[in-house]
Amino acid sequence: MDKNSVKYKMFVNIGLIVLSILLITYFLPETELQIPECLRSYRADTKWAYEDYKAPFDVDRFPDTALAVKKAKEEFIPIYERLDDNSQQNRLNALDTIVKGHPEVSVAERIAIVERVRDCLSRGIIDDNTRKLKYITEDDERKATSNLFTTEQVLKKLTIICPPNTPGGKIVSEIEADEILAPNLAKDEARSMKQYNAMVESARLPDGIIKKGTLIIRRGDLITPELSNTLGQCYSKTVEINDRESSHALSWFGQCALVSLMLASFYVFMYLFRNRTFSDFRKMIFLIVFITLFIVIVEVLSVRFWWQIYLVPFALVPIVISTFTDSRTAFYSHMVMVVICSIVAKDRAEFIIMQFLIGNIAIASMHEFSRRAHLMRCAFFVFLGYSLVYLSMTAINKNFVTFSEAYDFYAAAPYNNWHNFLKFALNAGMLAFSYVLIFLVEKVFGFTSTMTLVELSDTNHPLLREMSTHCSGTFQHSLQVSNLACEAASAIGANVQMVRAGALFHDIGKIENPAFFTENQYGVNPHDSLAPVQSAQIVVNHVSDGMARAVKAKLPKAICDFIEQHHGKGRTKYFYTMACKANPDVEIDPAPYTYPGPNPKSKETAIVMMADACEAATRSLKNPDEATISNMVEKIITSQLNDGLLNDAPINLREIGMVKQSFINRLRSMYHQRIEYPDDIAPQKGDDDDVDSVK
Repeated sequence: MDKNSVKYKMFVNIGLIVLSILLITYFLPETELQIPECLRSYRADTKWAYEDYKAPFDVDRFPDTALAVKKAKEEFIPIYERLDDNSQQNRLNALDTIVKGHPEVSVAERIAIVERVRDCLSRGIIDDNTRKLKYITEDDERKATSNLFTTEQVLKKLTIICPPNTPGGKIVSEIEADEILAPNLAKDEARSMKQYNAMVESARLPDGIIKKGTLIIRRGDLITPELSNTLGQCYSKTVEINDRESSHALSWFGQCALVSLMLASFYVFMYLFRNRTFSDFRKMIFLIVFITLFIVIVEVLSVRFWWQIYLVPFALVPIVISTFTDSRTAFYSHMVMVVICSIVAKDRAEFIIMQFLIGNIAIASMHEFSRRAHLMRCAFFVFLGYSLVYLSMTAINKNFVTFSEAYDFYAAAPYNNWHNFLKFALNAGMLAFSYVLIFLVEKVFGFTSTMTLVELSDTNHPLLREMSTHCSGTFQHSLQVSNLACEAASAIGANVQMVRAGALFHDIGKIENPAFFTENQYGVNPHDSLAPVQSAQIVVNHVSDGMARAVKAKLPKAICDFIEQHHGKGRTKYFYTMACKANPDVEIDPAPYTYPGPNPKSKETAIVMMADACEAATRSLKNPDEATISNMVEKIITSQLNDGLLNDAPINLREIGMVKQSFINRLRSMYHQRIEYPDDIAPQKGDDDDVDSVK
């Protein structure tokens, strides 16, 4: 399929719009952004900076979890178990053996020792670490550690019955050595840990229910840990309900339908009201790709940084698009993008109103983006626009009673909304990125921006300096054509900067053979020694020579169009007429005397073609008064119309009439009559200044 065919372009356009719809819809969030802002941005231990919040449904009331968990940990009693009965009986048997081995000790002392040890073992012997606890649990019974004994405590009690250095003291020493009094209560680690975890989890459970519509927190109240837990429950339950009750299929269909309608309306607008741009394949690809990528970037950022959507420099879109198309296309593109992006905005009405104004400001202040001062002015007005809309919408929504209340909302805690103005300032500052975007678009899509045209209009450009050096007459002619064409372009609303740059470069092909063009001749005409067809070929070739130089110098296509089209498919009538007169009986082939074209295809190239012919013809006038100039302009442009050279240019007869009048006014001022001074009156000192002032 031919890449230049209508079917191919239509196929690519349809493919692009379908791909754009799928990409935009894919990156649109589904339910996350349905959660109120207050539930997404509050912080514990700060003041509630939003309106009074009521429970949207029945929610659990949570206590202070940290405090409850701390209390549960403090109240936890570990579980202990007694060593098995055989172990205790073995200890008693060992004790009986020791006691019977000391008959020298009185029976009363031996009985007292046995009873004391038996009682302590029965009540329980614990280690020093357990002694630090207040309570332990044994067989589901809470026991105070103060009623239990350590090994040292039992030994002290036995020492009272049988002091050291006595026969009974020997029994106590042997009991200690045989570890009969070792702890017989040990911690059950598994059961204790299970019980501990159960108590901690129980502390985290809600302790009541908050009914739907019940006030949870008032504006300005401190968000305590308890309230934070309750608000967290509201957030979690909102997400749960949205995920459970919303239909993802229907949500996707609705989003896809909205995006499709907006992009389809954009295509219809371009087809009906901007058909020239719609027919330009590269520009349509640029528009749809640029809008789609910007929307996708906003969607991706909004998922993670949804609260920073006002940091996104939406004004970049109309600035960049208006640089390469026109203001109406830029504004409609901007609004299509804004409406789609409003899906991810927290306050859609405020967002659309704000971006509507910002788009207008950006387009109006960047109407001619050719100086850095324009961008600074645009950034200032964008910041001012954001601030004024924010102040206005806040005043409407909050219904402030006093100025002090409004001041507190913007500057005082807990609101501190002054940071929104900082966002607006950063947003405006990021418009400087438009320089980079415009440069990238120029390189990727082959467009030419106003800034590039301004750079090309500098007469210090290497090609223009070469032309001024080697063919100064052509250089002066190009300057005059540039001035003449710019005034006409301004009169009919054409691109003045494009006309200026194109007019300066339109004759660079004459650098190859400057002497063969009238404006560079000084008494000698090399055409006198050539046949008409040879002369015509040299003159016609300045178009192809100019294109070769333009390609070598990497001039933009927009400038190359002026070089190709400034003669259209017209003839070198002078040489063709001479050839016909020299051969009256032969039919002369007009092809060698015809420029390769094509004919002008834009208003700008048409203006330069008319200006080029009129300026050159005016130089040959012996008496360039107003009537002569008017007749000459009328004759030349009428001839171009009759030859069909302006048929492909989107310029109407009314605009052509305005161009004629502009040419007449400009040429009349350029070739005005001057006062003749008598030869017999010698100029006196100071007369030169008077002459200049009269002239």
